Amino acid sequence: MTNRPRSNLGGAAENQALAHCEKLREITRSTPAEPDGILHTLMVFGERVMTMIKQKIKILTYLLVAGTGLSGCKPETAMTVYLSDIQAAVAGEVLTSEARLSVPMPNAEKCQEYGPTVTEALTPYLPNIRNPQCRKTGMDNALDVTFDIAVLKNGEDRDSWPIMAVAATESEAGDAYRIALTLNREQVGAAQAAVERKLSGAPRANLEETKVTVSFANDLKDVKTMMVGSVFVGDVGVPFQGEYEVRRREELRVVFSDVTTARLFQSGETEFGLLFKEPIPEGK
Repeated sequence: MTNRPRSNLGGAAENQALAHCEKLREITRSTPAEPDGILHTLMVFGERVMTMIKQKIKILTYLLVAGTGLSGCKPETAMTVYLSDIQAAVAGEVLTSEARLSVPMPNAEKCQEYGPTVTEALTPYLPNIRNPQCRKTGMDNALDVTFDIAVLKNGEDRDSWPIMAVAATESEAGDAYRIALTLNREQVGAAQAAVERKLSGAPRANLEETKVTVSFANDLKDVKTMMVGSVFVGDVGVPFQGEYEVRRREELRVVFSDVTTARLFQSGETEFGLLFKEPIPEGK
């Protein structure tokens, strides 16, 4: 044990010294209180700000994901068109080619739940709709259905045309076939409304945001030259015009740009390619 030393001050002087020490202790205790209070206030304010940010992030996520009902994906339509069909259509034949529509779904369970309803809603509008199946690619889930598109000669009377068609006509110079994709806009609107009525608040996709892919397959005997524009060929953008050779049994895969897609759904037609009758000599 250590003995505390006694003060040599006595009486009033000792009392005064003790009072002075007590005052110093009070000052010492009160001095840190101010910065501690400021720090506490800042911590509380920071926590409130973080809470507000988290709430806003949750709301934004809900609007982006739950608001669309889909995981941010767009519907997709992919089709294969044979070059011999382009030639036959310009000669007056009406042919069909196979296409696939992929409708995004939030997850595999929702695809199984809503798949039959979506297929039923689209049946009056997609010719010969068939083979509905749920597909998962990476993190994306989609309902795939197969249907027929028409390949025909471009003309003025389109009231009887199906919801989607590849339309071709001879160029003014007579050396190529002009290729366009057409839509029956009334049927697209009716199909969209039918899906929304059937689902009634369940996940659904906007058909007017459909990503369009057209693969031209050369089933002819010789190499053909094609020119396309305002599209992507593979992963390469072709903003103006690009010329490509398509060898026998090869395909030229074309993906519509946003501008081409918008033009298709706004006007009902977008011309995006030329198929030349004869190969173009190099340098021309």
